[in-house]
This record gives sequence, structure tokens and C-alpha cells, in this order.
Amino acid sequence: MLKRKMVAAILTFVLSVLVFTLFLPLDSFFSDAVNRKGDFSEDLLAYSFYFSLGLFLYGFPISILIEKITRKLPEGRRSFAFFYMFSLDFFLSFSCGFSLFTP
Repeated sequence: MLKRKMVAAILTFVLSVLVFTLFLPLDSFFSDAVNRKGDFSEDLLAYSFYFSLGLFLYGFPISILIEKITRKLPEGRRSFAFFYMFSLDFFLSFSCGFSLFTP
């Protein structure tokens, strides 16, 4: 279980960082796209930092926790796992969003 989840997390990390770096450069968010030297490596490093935090500090432990909770369920395992993941994501996004943006 742990090996399969780690391989999936690493594969997701590599693919998402490459796709976001190639098709969505960071400077396009803030101004007109400008070609600079070293722009690809800076974007790769920035995306790597944020994706690694999200995947390995939140997604991987939550996935293991949900796997351990739903292991005891004989039927409807996927639907319960989906419900748990959705509710944890919903709670985290709203709790962090309100705590960051409220005065």
C-alpha cells in the first residue's frame, strides 16, 4: 500500500510540475509574458516547491489515513473514500481560506 501510494505521489509530482511549468509560466499571472534567461528553471523550482508541499504534506498522509479507515469496510469502499477525501478537502480549503483572508 505504502509503496503504491509513494510511486503514485512521485509520478503525480513530476508530471504536474512539468505540465504546469511548460504550459503555464509564472510570469503570465502577473504581467505580459516576457522571455528571460533562466525563466524555465525558476518556474520549475517554484512549482516544485508548492506541489511538493501539497502532495507530500497533505495528500499523501490524508490518503494513507483514508485507506486505513476504509480498509475495514467490505462494500462501498470507494464511495466512502471519495466522501472522506471530499469532506477533508472542503474543510481544509474553507478553514485555511477564511483564516488567511479575514482581518
